[in-house]
Amino acid sequence: MEDIADKTKENGYNLNFTANLKLYKDILSIKGIYGMNQENMRRSIFIPSDVYFSRMYKSRGNIQSERRLTQTLEAMLTFSKYMFNTVQVDALAGIGKYLESYEGYGISYEDVHDAINEHDISSAKGKFYPTSHTGKNEKRSQFFKASFDILDKYVLTATLRRDGTDKFFPGNKYALFPSVSGAWKISNENFLKNISWINLLKLRASWGKTGQDNLGSSLYGSYAPNNFKVNFSDNGIINIPYVSMGANYPDVSWQKTTMKNIGLDFYLLSDRISGSFDFFRNDITRLLGYASTSPLAIYETRPINGGHYYRRGWELMVDTKNLVGEFTWDTSLTFSKTNSFWKERLPNYDYQIYQQRENEPMSAYYYYNVTGIINTDRSNMPESQKTLQAEAQLPGCPIIEDKNKDGKIDENDVYMKDNSPAIYVGIGNTFTYKRFEFSFFMYGQFGIQKYNIAYSAAQAGPLAVDYPENSNKFAYRLWNSQTNPNGSRPGLAIGKMGALPGNAWVNADRENASFMRMRNITLAYNLAGNILGSLQRYVRNIKVYVDAQNPFILTKFQGFDPEIYTGGGGASGGSRGEYPQTRTFSLGVNITF
Repeated sequence: MEDIADKTKENGYNLNFTANLKLYKDILSIKGIYGMNQENMRRSIFIPSDVYFSRMYKSRGNIQSERRLTQTLEAMLTFSKYMFNTVQVDALAGIGKYLESYEGYGISYEDVHDAINEHDISSAKGKFYPTSHTGKNEKRSQFFKASFDILDKYVLTATLRRDGTDKFFPGNKYALFPSVSGAWKISNENFLKNISWINLLKLRASWGKTGQDNLGSSLYGSYAPNNFKVNFSDNGIINIPYVSMGANYPDVSWQKTTMKNIGLDFYLLSDRISGSFDFFRNDITRLLGYASTSPLAIYETRPINGGHYYRRGWELMVDTKNLVGEFTWDTSLTFSKTNSFWKERLPNYDYQIYQQRENEPMSAYYYYNVTGIINTDRSNMPESQKTLQAEAQLPGCPIIEDKNKDGKIDENDVYMKDNSPAIYVGIGNTFTYKRFEFSFFMYGQFGIQKYNIAYSAAQAGPLAVDYPENSNKFAYRLWNSQTNPNGSRPGLAIGKMGALPGNAWVNADRENASFMRMRNITLAYNLAGNILGSLQRYVRNIKVYVDAQNPFILTKFQGFDPEIYTGGGGASGGSRGEYPQTRTFSLGVNITF
C-alpha cells in the first residue's frame, strides 16, 4: 500500500471589497459589497503493476481536476437615527446576487509503465475512461431589516427576505422568509439598577423562517450520453445515443425551516462571570426528497416536497475570570443537547411493525438485546429462543432477551434507542503570567453507542475457509466450542441463523462511543514593549508558541476514533474505521506589526 501514489494539490484565493457612501450625515448611507472565492483542486492516483489491489495486478491511474468559483454581490441602503430621545432606529434595505460556477474533468487509464505513470498517459496500453462536468447556480435576494431599541431596555427587530433560486420552475422560484426577535434588558429596569453584582441581564426570543433549495439533482428534464455506442458501416460510423435522465417537476419548491428560540444573557460580578442559555426548536417542513412512482412510470422515483421533522435542544455557555492580576486564569464551559424527531415521514415510507409512529427519533436504533451466547450443549438457552427458527438455536448463536417475558421472541421484544449523544461538553482554560500564556481546549460527547467496524474484519465466517482474509485481534473473542468456549462474541453460527422477526438485528459488537478529546494545547511567550528595542517602532508584538493539536483522547471505544464518521452505519452509528484525526505538533511565531 505504501507504493500507491495519491497526491492532492489545492489552492485558492479570496477577494472582498466594500464601499460606503454617506448620503446624509451619519443617518443615511449606501453600502456595496463584492466578494469572490476561487478554489482549485488536482488529484492524481497511481497504483503500480506490482501491487495487488482490488484483486488484480495491474497498473492503474486516475487524474482529476476541479475548479469552483463563488461570487457575492450586495447593495444596501442603511438608516440610523436616535429619535424622540427615546428610541434608536436602525433600518436596512438591499438586494443581493449570489453566483456559483464549477467545472471538472477526470480520466482513468490502465496498463502504463510504472516509471512513466501519469507523466505520459498516452503510452497506456489499456482502456481510457474520460469524464467531465460543468454547472452554474444563481440565487437572488431582496431583504429589509428594521431594529428599534427603546430606552435602552426593549429591542425589537424584524426582517423580511425574498429569496429566489434558479433550481425551481417559474412560480416557485421565489419565497418569502420573515423573522422577528425581541429582547428585554432587565438589568436596565429601575428595580435592578441598584444591584451592583448584576451587570447585564437580558431576556430574548426570536422566530423566523429560512429556506433550502439544494435537492442534489435537477428538477428540469435533462438528457445525457449513454455509455453504449451504436456502430454502423463496419464500425466506420459511430453513434452515441442520448437518453432522458429525468422529467420536469414544476411542482417542487423550497424546503422551509421555522426556527424558535428563547434565551438569557448574563454578566455578573463586574463581568467576572458571563454567559448565555438558549432553548430552541426548529421545524423543517416540505422536505426535499424522493418518492416512488407508479409501477409503469419511466422513472422509479421522482423529487417531491413532503415530510416534517423537528429539532430541539438547549445550550449553556459560561465564561469565568477565575483569577485576575499578574496571574490570570479564564475558563470557558459549554454544555448542549440536541435531538431530532420525525413528525411526518416522506410519502410511501414503509414502517416496520415495531417502529415508533409518533415523534420517532431520527437517530432511532432498533435492536434485539443480546444477553449471552448459546453454549455447546445448549443448557443455557432459554425457552423463548426455541420459538425462533432452528438455525437461531445453534451453539454460538446470541441469546436474545425476551423483553416482555411472554415466552417467545417476536417484534414486541425489539428495543429502541435514541442514538443521539446525551450531552455535548466543551471546556477551555487560559492561564497567563507576565509574558507567558498557556491554554487548552477539550470537548466531548456522552451517551452514544457505535458499532466498531473493525469487528466486521474479525467474523467467524470469513475465517472458516481454506484461504481466510486478514483479520485482527478481535477474532480472539469469538466463541468456539473447542478453542474458546467462554468467548464474548457470537461464533460461526451467527452467520447461519437467518433473519429475525421484523428484520431487526442484535446489538452484538456495539461499544460505548463516549469520549473526551484534547483538541489543542498551546504554550506561548509574548515579546512586546521595550524588550523589542528599536523593533517596537515597527512591531507591536511577537508571539513564540508551541502547539499540539489532538494530542490524546479519553474513551473506552476500541475502534480508530469514536468521533470520525464518513458514511455508512446509519442510525446505528457505524464507525467505518477510517484514519483517525491527525495529531499535529507545531512550533511557530506570530508577528503583529
